[in-house]
Amino acid sequence: FRCLKASQCPNTLVQDSLEKKTEMDDLLNKAPASYPGVLLRIKKGVYNYMCTRNNQFTNRAQKGVIMVK
Repeated sequence: FRCLKASQCPNTLVQDSLEKKTEMDDLLNKAPASYPGVLLRIKKGVYNYMCTRNNQFTNRAQKGVIMVK
């Protein structure tokens, strides 16, 4: 989401505000496979991430590390 509130978005991005999006269900079945990305500037550091979709606590965990230098 590019904006939290539609009133704070430029007119061309109002449809991308959090207020305008449909609510997802608990299993994320309505989640799209991809989305138009936004460029971000991230501070230096090590960031861990984990995908909670299909997470059954097995040896096939979907997680990783991003190192920004």
